[in-house]
Amino acid sequence: MHARHRKRKNFIAKLKTEDRVLIGHEEKAEAILDFYSKLIGSDDNRNRTINLEALELPSYELDDLEQPISEEEVWNTIKNLPSDKALGPDGFIGRFYKTCWPIIKEDIMAAIQTIWGKNFRNLWMLNSAYITLIPKKADVTVQNLTQIKFV
Repeated sequence: MHARHRKRKNFIAKLKTEDRVLIGHEEKAEAILDFYSKLIGSDDNRNRTINLEALELPSYELDDLEQPISEEEVWNTIKNLPSDKALGPDGFIGRFYKTCWPIIKEDIMAAIQTIWGKNFRNLWMLNSAYITLIPKKADVTVQNLTQIKFV
């Protein structure tokens, strides 16, 4: 009952844009995606290039960078992690990786090999998140979302 109440409270039934009221899920999702896509913007082609050879920088042999990442390299990196600090937004500290390495090793190596092999078909699951816009009061209007009204 509590979960249903929370879902009902957090559900956005209508989304009002400047010129229309959106009721369907796809319409609301498209309006929000469109807004944030315009907010973030897009990349542009560069009009200028840099001639790196003219800088006369030393060259390096980088063939080793093309070698697949080995389990030993990953383990050595994990051993050098600070034990009591979370290095990313997942909140896992270095001690977790060190202690659980025998358990998580296969999954970590599978993810690394997937990335190395440029097999990105299912990686969207790693970076996916659900974002829910939650109005705190009835009839809240968010001004900076191009007059989108949450009802």
